[in-house]
Amino acid sequence: MSENLPTSWAVLPLARVADLQLGKMLDKAKNIEGQTHQYLRNVNVRWGCFDLSDLAVMRFTPNEAAKFSIADGDVLVCEGGEPGRAAVWRGGPTPLKFQKALHRVRPSSALLADWIAHYLTHIAQTSEIAQHFTGTTIKHLPAQALGGIEVPIPPPAEQRRIVARIEALFARTRQARADLLRIAPLAKHYQQRVLDSAFREGALDGWPETPLADIATETRNGISAKPANEPPGVPILRISAVRPGRVSLDDVRYHRPDSDLAAHPYLLRDGDLLFVRFNGNADLVAACGTVRGLSAPRVYPDKLIRMRLDPSVAIPEFVEAAVATTDARRNLAGSIKTAAGQHGISGTDLRRLCIALPSVDKQREVASALTVATVSAKSPSGKF
Repeated sequence: MSENLPTSWAVLPLARVADLQLGKMLDKAKNIEGQTHQYLRNVNVRWGCFDLSDLAVMRFTPNEAAKFSIADGDVLVCEGGEPGRAAVWRGGPTPLKFQKALHRVRPSSALLADWIAHYLTHIAQTSEIAQHFTGTTIKHLPAQALGGIEVPIPPPAEQRRIVARIEALFARTRQARADLLRIAPLAKHYQQRVLDSAFREGALDGWPETPLADIATETRNGISAKPANEPPGVPILRISAVRPGRVSLDDVRYHRPDSDLAAHPYLLRDGDLLFVRFNGNADLVAACGTVRGLSAPRVYPDKLIRMRLDPSVAIPEFVEAAVATTDARRNLAGSIKTAAGQHGISGTDLRRLCIALPSVDKQREVASALTVATVSAKSPSGKF
């Protein structure tokens, strides 16, 4: 490493330039003395920040309270879980302690805490840190291994300059993420406006109101048998696989059929519409997605409803869009029943839903235009 660094930089083991302390062992039989304190576990230390939403407690004697204390500028490093994950404590004086799943790295005056944290992030991202792990299946970063990590150390002024540059770049990244989070609901609102406008204009143009029962050749609930979490078996979609406008074919568990798979009545095929029949969230009941890109057998569970359409009168992409309109959702709301906190709709009630239905050619035109609008809304360079 040193041959590629400026001559003013040093390379030293972390234990030479910082004080390392492993946290307190969690032993309920021995933890009977001292005062109760909240403490940090590895789940509380994220990359570059802390999650204090779920803090555990245990007893610390006065000596332990001092030994396992946390001060501003301490770097907390995960020993297990995701070894090497680190964050710098900047929360001021705190009564929080830390347990054995964490190391506390308290740097000397020669080393900035943020420099340590950024360097650990770097070697984690490049997988260089893995050479310091112990264990085959469950990886750990013991104190001796952490202390032996060689750290490149620029002069303090250069450390501050580099850290400031990194933090400025991270700030831009955080701002970009915040902007995307702000844009996402706006884009969703825009898509809904485009969708509603298309169908309301269609109604004004005289598209006939047609119940789904008149265009469906089949409406069938899925398999009621409880699936397995692991193979063998044919992949069966989870309820979460179906959301408005999409079907995730990889969101599966496994069904072990009693009969020949080729004759299985619940096999899906491209163009099938799937509706959520039952869900704890009423807003997701009757959510509809089209099966697309099927390359291997898939079946579906009882909490989904499969609808197949007569291709001479309706195409699935159009119907998928039609049932997602605000008007359709409002009309379906009265058919959604609630029991014990769960919400559901029957295939019979679903078939009663009326949608404005033009000719098949017009359906293709509208579905294509809606796809373009959706892609435009999702693209950072898309123009509304």
